[in-house]
Amino acid sequence: MMVDIDKLLSHISLARDNQMLAVRAALDALLVREQSGIVLADEVGCGKTYEALGITALLWRHFRGTRQPIQRVLVVAERALMSKWRREITSTSGEAGFQQYVSTADWKAFSDMLRHVEEIGKRSDGKGSGVLEGGKHQVPRGRMYLVKPLLLTESNSHDASPIVRWLRQTDWDVVIVDEAHHFTNLKTERSRVFFPEQTAESRREGLSARFTLALTATPFQLEIKEMVNLLRIAGACDEDLDRIEDGLSRYERALGHFHNKRNFLPAHEGRREVVERLNELRLRDASCGQRPGTPGLQPLLRRYLIRNVKDENLRRYALTEKRNGGYVARGFKKLDDMRPVVKESPLIPLEGEDTWVYLHLRDVLVDAQQASKKEKEDSSFVAGDLRQCLSSYEQLGGSSILKKETLPRVAETRAALDRLQATGHVHPKIAALRSVVEGILDREIERVRRQPGATLNKILVFNTLMRTAGALKAALEEVVADQVKPFVEEQVRAAGWAKPSAAQAAVRRALDEERRLTHDELRKKFGRDTLDRTRVLLDASADEAQDDKGDLIDAMFRRASRHCAQPLFLLHLARSMKPSRGARPADADVRTFVRTQVGDRLREKLDEIVRILAGTEQGEASGEDDPVEQARRAWGGIKEVYSAHDYVARFDGEQASAEREARRENFNHPYAPLVLLVSRVGEEGIDLQRHTRYVLHYDVEWNPAKMEQREGRVDREGRTTANEGPVEVHFFLLKDTYEERIFHTVMQRDAWFQVLIGSKRKALLKGPAEEDPEQTAADVDAVEEKGRMTPEEREMVMIDLRPLDPSQRPRRAEPRTIGLRR
Repeated sequence: MMVDIDKLLSHISLARDNQMLAVRAALDALLVREQSGIVLADEVGCGKTYEALGITALLWRHFRGTRQPIQRVLVVAERALMSKWRREITSTSGEAGFQQYVSTADWKAFSDMLRHVEEIGKRSDGKGSGVLEGGKHQVPRGRMYLVKPLLLTESNSHDASPIVRWLRQTDWDVVIVDEAHHFTNLKTERSRVFFPEQTAESRREGLSARFTLALTATPFQLEIKEMVNLLRIAGACDEDLDRIEDGLSRYERALGHFHNKRNFLPAHEGRREVVERLNELRLRDASCGQRPGTPGLQPLLRRYLIRNVKDENLRRYALTEKRNGGYVARGFKKLDDMRPVVKESPLIPLEGEDTWVYLHLRDVLVDAQQASKKEKEDSSFVAGDLRQCLSSYEQLGGSSILKKETLPRVAETRAALDRLQATGHVHPKIAALRSVVEGILDREIERVRRQPGATLNKILVFNTLMRTAGALKAALEEVVADQVKPFVEEQVRAAGWAKPSAAQAAVRRALDEERRLTHDELRKKFGRDTLDRTRVLLDASADEAQDDKGDLIDAMFRRASRHCAQPLFLLHLARSMKPSRGARPADADVRTFVRTQVGDRLREKLDEIVRILAGTEQGEASGEDDPVEQARRAWGGIKEVYSAHDYVARFDGEQASAEREARRENFNHPYAPLVLLVSRVGEEGIDLQRHTRYVLHYDVEWNPAKMEQREGRVDREGRTTANEGPVEVHFFLLKDTYEERIFHTVMQRDAWFQVLIGSKRKALLKGPAEEDPEQTAADVDAVEEKGRMTPEEREMVMIDLRPLDPSQRPRRAEPRTIGLRR
């Protein structure tokens, strides 16, 4: 079948050009070169999910009306990511979700398939009777299945539902594999999805499809054998796999030589030679002359692997500096040599008593080291103790080192710390954070005043220490309230209300009307008895129902009333009202706003919960879950969403998962929280981009991949603030302290991290010897001086797998020679 790729692409238009280029490259591989799979390996946040769905949609369109239509699609994703996939696939809200790209009448059949997503997260899940085709039972046609990976290794389990048992034997048209790198280590149970015998040869018996789309943001972090297995999952041919494995091995060794020579000047002959060898392997001959006719590693990988990378201009980086008694941002470029910049920058200085505490803590750490050596124990120096001091005094107060009363200088250090806390002294880093947040809000409020329809951009603060998180919340809550409250009052008055309480009263009236409508609708649908049964869900939460007549609907709308009384909701309401020349907004307009923002969604969720309790939902609960438990879980999630209303909220291990999810949900809407304090549990796997522009690294990780994951929570597809400029990334470093060393190390590692592959790259994921027994507190803040790549070297050695625009002329594939740098 002849394929007109341009004509096919004209039927869909994803949000970003780079996504469309990836879709084009994938269709060229699948339909023109007739490959059975492709790896979508874009960096974090480039939109791999939409690319995969776009490719699936166009495959469906290409094969419709033929003897082989696309009718069965499987998405393999971990349970924690299922809700995200479901939202992206099924949402029809217009502001998010893939269906906005296939909303016209000629896509109706495909849209129907997207709306019939069956989520299978346990053995008892699965609806429908299936069909008998090709001598075997298969899942029904015309729908999409979202399945937890390990279920695909348990398909013969006797207690699984028929659908689960049939998943492995179904002839899938398209299989989309999320986080595909997790399936490449043949020692793991998860690998059995594609390699049932945990051998490369058993790929033929593993899960397969006409077309396989493997998604991963981290292909180059894999060991070489794992990366080859990733290409096996995507159906690469054996000859290419042999060439790629050999080429990657040679390339990895040469990169290791380059990394080992990083302390030589770029003009050093040995350094130049290894760079030129890398360029030869990359572009011209991956076998280094051992296998005549072998292409370069880059063109070999391009056959199976597509990797969009972020535009550096999408982020703006800055150091926080104290100048003239205030705090300012000093911009820098991420790949610059930061040593001279940091050396001359004042950063956040330690002064007076703060310096005294820091230096004395270092002395205490030396004492601890010496004591451990005398007692022939392992050294007790832990860099974490020093980082606690640099984080907050609340955190340092709980440090184990200050509890060792036998150490000679602990008592006076503890006394100094108690003195600072007793006088209300603010840690210098917290003072800097407060000032930066205050400045951001000043600018945001001024911007919103000028721009009709604009909302306040939100702020993410990344911190890893729990006591510090509490201190930051207390410090920022007051700052944010002082900035936002007067602005809300101003906007409420501008909308025509005399004061916020008048707007709150209008919202309560609107919610009362919504509550009555919901009661009438659900009573008519399910009957009064079923609504009365919803009280069983309130047994564990006595505060929800305050009288015998109350039911779940009353409880939820009471909760919604508290949610809608928050200042940021009133701000959004006020700015949504039509100009009224001093007249109070009409109740009808308020009801429309409340219905769109709260009422419709709440009614939909309550309908779902009551349907479960009524036992009338198609495919009634099966297995170990009874309807009450299902309904209680559904209620638990939605009730948390309507309970969070603080300006500043924490997202860390001290909250239950439902509470964290509620904060994530609200953070992605123009309501509180306005500032989210995120620990390591929020560095990966969640989307926080919808209304966010500011990422503040309160502390710095050793691992460049973790720093990238942090920023990737915001710099990703779906930012509504993208047209207002790049993501603003701020660093907070205390001058002449251990933090400078961490910063230099992670910045230099990041440059190498983007180039190295396999085991050498994995070494960068580990922090240096943070607990090195030979390291003393006196040299802990010494700067690690390591060589950096020049831009010319980076261009010569970095594997570029970005899909090319058809209008671009092919790049020359000859190796270049580095000129001497004088």
